[in-house]
Amino acid sequence: MDKPILHSKLIIRRRVEVAKFRPERLKQPMIIGLIVILLTIMISRETGLSFSTLSEDAGMSDTKTWLTGALSTLGIILLAIAAGIMLFTAGFRKQLGISKRSSAGFWLSICTIVLMLDDAFQLHETLAGELFGMSDWIIQMAIGLMIILVLCLFRSAIQSSFIFALPAISFWAGSVLFDLVSAEFSWSSVLMEDSFKLLGICCWLQFSIDIGNRSLRDIIDTTSSRQRDTTRKPL
Repeated sequence: MDKPILHSKLIIRRRVEVAKFRPERLKQPMIIGLIVILLTIMISRETGLSFSTLSEDAGMSDTKTWLTGALSTLGIILLAIAAGIMLFTAGFRKQLGISKRSSAGFWLSICTIVLMLDDAFQLHETLAGELFGMSDWIIQMAIGLMIILVLCLFRSAIQSSFIFALPAISFWAGSVLFDLVSAEFSWSSVLMEDSFKLLGICCWLQFSIDIGNRSLRDIIDTTSSRQRDTTRKPL
C-alpha cells in the first residue's frame, strides 16, 4: 500500500496520479468549448451579426449591440474564474504554513491574471505598438514563455494536470499563429483564431479546477493526519 509522500508543494500519491493521467479527461473542456463555438455561429446566423462582431473585443467593434463581444467577454469571465480558483487554493495552502513563493497555485494565478488583462485590454497591441513600437506577437510570446517557465518550475506539483495545460498552450499558440499568417480579415480566419483561443481558455479553466481540487484533497488529508498524530501523543 502506497503511503503519501510529503512534498513542499503537494502531497504526491504516485500510483493514483499516474492512473489519472488519461487523455479522456480532455473530453469535457473540449466538448464545452465546441458547444459554445457552435452556439456562437448559430447566434451569428440568426441575428445577422458577423462572427467577428460576437467574438472580438466590444471596445474595438464598430457594431454596438448587447451581443457585441459576447465570446470575448465569456473568455475573460472564464479566465477570472480560473484565477480565483488558484488564488483560493494558494490562500488555503498558506494556512498550512506553505508560503506563496512555493505555491504553484499562486504563480499560476498570476499568469492567469496576466492573460485575463491582456485579453480584456488588448495589452499586446497597446503596449507593443503605442508604448514600445514593437510587433504585438513579441508581447504574446513573452506571456507564453512566462507561463511555460512557471509550468516547468512547478512540474512536480502540477503532475497529471499537465494533460490540460499543454493543450491550452497549444491552442493559444495556434490562435496567435492564425493571427500572424492570416493575410486578410476573413470569416474563416477569425473563426479559427477565436475558436482556438476559447478552447485554450476552456482547457486552462479545467487545469485550474484540477489543481484546486487536488490541492484541497491534499490539505484535508494533511489536516486529518495531523489531528490523528495529535490524538496519539501520550498525555
